[in-house]
Amino acid sequence: MKASNPTTTTDLLAQDREVLLSMAYDAIGYHLANGRPSQIDVSRYSPALQQVRATFVTLEIQEKLRGCIGTLEAVRPLVADVAHNAYSAAFHAPRFPPLRIDE
Repeated sequence: MKASNPTTTTDLLAQDREVLLSMAYDAIGYHLANGRPSQIDVSRYSPALQQVRATFVTLEIQEKLRGCIGTLEAVRPLVADVAHNAYSAAFHAPRFPPLRIDE
């Protein structure tokens, strides 16, 4: 049996990489504004972003680690996993307090 290579950000189009970065920011901003995680309509995104993939999100503020969370197993579409892990890194990282709006 041949193992398939996982998709990396270098395999994605520049436009898809920008969408993922924007999705991470939006997921954090949505929670800060609404007090709950955002819901992602996966069907609105490119086929590459709809593929089930594992992600890891690292948050930095002024080049200092502020949160990080990820998954080793792919359990949801890439775009939804980025949003979920960005939200989790900002508000549920075990080593950090929840992100504040002033940050």
